[in-house]
Amino acid sequence: MTQKEQAKMILRKYPESRYNRGKFMYYWCQEFLEVGEFGITKSKFLEFWEHEAALERTLRDLLKEPEFKLQPEQEAKRREKQAEFRRWKQNLKDKEDFEKVFGEKTYDEEME
Repeated sequence: MTQKEQAKMILRKYPESRYNRGKFMYYWCQEFLEVGEFGITKSKFLEFWEHEAALERTLRDLLKEPEFKLQPEQEAKRREKQAEFRRWKQNLKDKEDFEKVFGEKTYDEEME
């Protein structure tokens, strides 16, 4: 089974996974890595990361197809969340706000 076929199967079996990359990856691991309910082994974890980038690209392409495309209202909601995050990130560029969120010392300052 190709990755595209695997991704289609996940999207059809778990339709909610098209809205959440984490859920999609979780379901993919359950179906194709045979991960038990108690966790993932090191070898299975490494195997997942070997496939993750290609799987992400495949998913991105599939979500453009008519069968899996988001409904207009869902797409609008996704774009609004994206814009909200960008506004939040832009506002954090102020050093004072950054320190409030992440603490006084930044990683760069600790390295000096």
